[in-house]
Amino acid sequence: MIDSNESAPPRRGWPVHLAVAGISVLAGSALTVAVLLLAGWRQVPVHRYEVTVALEVKATTAQRDTVRGTLAKALPGEDVQVVTREEQFEEFRRKWEADNGELPDSVTPALMNERLKISVSARTFDCDTLAGVHADAAVDSLSVDRVHGGTGLRSAIVCRR
Repeated sequence: MIDSNESAPPRRGWPVHLAVAGISVLAGSALTVAVLLLAGWRQVPVHRYEVTVALEVKATTAQRDTVRGTLAKALPGEDVQVVTREEQFEEFRRKWEADNGELPDSVTPALMNERLKISVSARTFDCDTLAGVHADAAVDSLSVDRVHGGTGLRSAIVCRR
């Protein structure tokens, strides 16, 4: 039986409930952030970027070497590969013949341009590092592709002059 002479304990007011709820939210948020950070949630992945510089058809060996040096200085760490006119021609011929049949006799290696290629690994790619390469008169075009790991898929990055 309830004794009606006893008074009920004092009720807690809304400020106490609000404080408990606020502390619970903060503790839960802090715990969630700690778990995500420890699991590597905010770590930006390292990507592979392939830079290809197509030289003008009339570019000389000296001009090619200058562009190659500028490219190596802009993106240190990896060696710059030279794709010769003959290698370009063979690749073009192979693709042409697979799609269209025999290559016309008028297409020769002399019509192809040399290319410089370099592959770099980084979290991001800044096109401004290639400003010196873009500025060279021997450069016909420049392309940057982000290669998605394991899939072979590529994303083109547009670097404007």
